[in-house]
Amino acid sequence: KTILTVELIADRISKDEESGARKHFLEWFKDPSHGEDGTFDAYRAKIEEDSYCIPSDVFQNRLVVDSADTFQTLVSYLESVDRVSVEIMRTRPGQKGTVPFLLIAGSKRVFLVDLKQSLDKSLWAKLGSVLLYNEKVKKIGFHLKNVIASLLSLISDAELNKSEFKNIIDLSLFETKDKRHQRRLGSLVKIKFDKQYVKQTCRSSDWTRRPMRLCQQLYAASSVYIMLDLYNALEAEEGFDGTKLNF
Repeated sequence: KTILTVELIADRISKDEESGARKHFLEWFKDPSHGEDGTFDAYRAKIEEDSYCIPSDVFQNRLVVDSADTFQTLVSYLESVDRVSVEIMRTRPGQKGTVPFLLIAGSKRVFLVDLKQSLDKSLWAKLGSVLLYNEKVKKIGFHLKNVIASLLSLISDAELNKSEFKNIIDLSLFETKDKRHQRRLGSLVKIKFDKQYVKQTCRSSDWTRRPMRLCQQLYAASSVYIMLDLYNALEAEEGFDGTKLNF
């Protein structure tokens, strides 16, 4: 009866509103992360069986940056750490398209920057100054060229754009023992952690809707934190030469 009721409501939505509403409604209903905490814990545990997942304590300490106050919290955090990983989340993963989220992860903290929110341009200039051009902070990512291009499009300060990037580390430049570069992040994750890359649950969902679903937050947070985890693991290896990863 419950399934039939859901299908009937979804059909009604598809007639009354946009055609994509029915699909989104069914996605929402099937998503276990909309249940109580215990349900989400079970959902997360299932993912962790064979895939990389952000540590629970870090995920609990996440912050969605969608206001001037939370933006300032992010900037202050960046001024206090020596390394972060950076990623972007597109509405159509793996393709060109709108970038609704900038993702930043540091030790015990992850930030999901909501780019749908209209924030003062001066805030973006400040972020660029403390992130891209601050040589004291290592910026870690995978194929960072696309991430940097997206960031620069948000920064209006002409002087900042003329500056040189500082301490940029691209994990796609990592070479295995057979001297091969890892063109896919998943390959590097398998080599170092013997895990699959972040499970694709919610990856193809609608990233423009607000508020974000818990499974979306888990996917986004894991996809950026994994790069910080990878770099820390590589750095701990004997003979590691970080200069080979400089962008």
